[in-house]
Amino acid sequence: MMFLTKRLFTNNYNLIFFTAIVFSFILNEINRGYIQNLNPENVQINAKSLVSNYTIWSIDNDWYLPQIEYFLRGYGYTLDPENEYMRVRRTPGYSIFFGIHRLLFGEKYAFFFVRFTQVLLFALSTVLLGKSAFFLTQNVVVAKTTGFLYALSPFVAGYNYYTITEAIHPAVLIFCLYFFCKAEHCRSRKLFFITGISIGLAVLIRPVDGLILPIFGLIILFNIIKKKVELKKGICYGLLVLTGFLGAMSPWVVRNYIVSNGEIILFEKFYNEDPMIMGKGHAYFRKWWSCWDNPSSELLTREIEIAAMDDIKSEIWINHFVNELPDIAYAGYGPYELKDALRTQLLCSRYKQSHYGGIRVLKLGEEVPECEDAVKQKFSHLISLYRSNNPLQYYLITPLHLAKEFVFQSFSSMLGFLNPEDRNFTWWQVLIKGWMYLLNLSLFISTFLILFQRIDLRIKLLLFGFTATNLLFFVSLGYVENRYLLQAYPIMYSSLAILITNYLSKKDAIVDRMKSWLALSNSK
Repeated sequence: MMFLTKRLFTNNYNLIFFTAIVFSFILNEINRGYIQNLNPENVQINAKSLVSNYTIWSIDNDWYLPQIEYFLRGYGYTLDPENEYMRVRRTPGYSIFFGIHRLLFGEKYAFFFVRFTQVLLFALSTVLLGKSAFFLTQNVVVAKTTGFLYALSPFVAGYNYYTITEAIHPAVLIFCLYFFCKAEHCRSRKLFFITGISIGLAVLIRPVDGLILPIFGLIILFNIIKKKVELKKGICYGLLVLTGFLGAMSPWVVRNYIVSNGEIILFEKFYNEDPMIMGKGHAYFRKWWSCWDNPSSELLTREIEIAAMDDIKSEIWINHFVNELPDIAYAGYGPYELKDALRTQLLCSRYKQSHYGGIRVLKLGEEVPECEDAVKQKFSHLISLYRSNNPLQYYLITPLHLAKEFVFQSFSSMLGFLNPEDRNFTWWQVLIKGWMYLLNLSLFISTFLILFQRIDLRIKLLLFGFTATNLLFFVSLGYVENRYLLQAYPIMYSSLAILITNYLSKKDAIVDRMKSWLALSNSK
């Protein structure tokens, strides 16, 4: 069996490349066609409406696409030319990527061509991931298995028709991995420097991709400790990676220093403790919710605005919200204290509607409403009480619950054709979502099981360490969306490929032993 497997993989990487292209196009065209038929009026619905009939609309488009339009109008790189704060709100990587298409093809056809570029980038990344696996393991079967598995990944390919960072940042992370693995294999100073540059570019697209930098640093340190590389050379390699990274980041940092009048901003910054323009108070409302569950507070934003219009509506909404909460939501306080905090929040929302026009980012020089601090104080107090009175839930059970939400789901929210509004699934939707659920679960399990494989410790550090670091990072934030962990999926596919290959090797070894035993028995 192993002989047949090896023969299958004597083909070159072209098959992996074209498999990725075909799979991505079929998956995304089915999804696009479904959305077009489902929503012919193209009413703006997240993941179920289109932009220019080419790409899939996302609420995050407003965070990544306006910059190029304002730049072309002479306002510079900004999300809002009337607000100085918005000049440093997002890293520029994806905006520049899309902006190149906008400059070459115009406003409408940028959306037509960008999806093809993203599919090709995904296909190229499948090949580079396979090659990275070869440099790591020196095993051609592991390498090609990794490439083929990743080429058929619905989780990553499903974002190829979106115009947000998820469309390209896993591919760029694979470039980082490829350059580093090849640099390690060849001991090439030039490639270590290029690795640093690629990490810097990845961070400018999605800052969380920077978590790969300390992992690479630990691998270099491991090589020094195990004397796989001389101390001076190891230090040199590490400094080259760091120099390349800082070199790629420096134009953005210098630019931020200039436009913010002297602030050192490495990645991006939001002001007034307001990450998503809903206000400081709402942010602490979400932090309170994170004490015991994965918050869905953004979904309540419109409800809160309507409820805040008058005292009667406010009380109805507050009572309904509190009555729907589970017992675990309370620790050291009761419904009375929570209702008091919610009243303060709704009164603040009413104040902002009348004085600031509702939800919006405050501009430079505008005073943060005092009520925002009052809401913050109320929910901060509830958080403190919760933490003191139920530390087990706060520090252990809730983080485990949040981690579970990454693992035990189908991760199919990006595919509109699998998610009917009425939740009335057809048999084939259930079948596909069930397969994606099992695949997603298998990826996480394989990442854990990789710790028990007889492989180089450097590989374990990379495959388990990077995924675990990302998981811990987002769990610590107290908010889970599966797409936030997308950069770990190439790494997890590598883990799955190693496990499958090791299993097939052991299976073949057992069969060979049985044949030898039978042959020996027959000879006797």
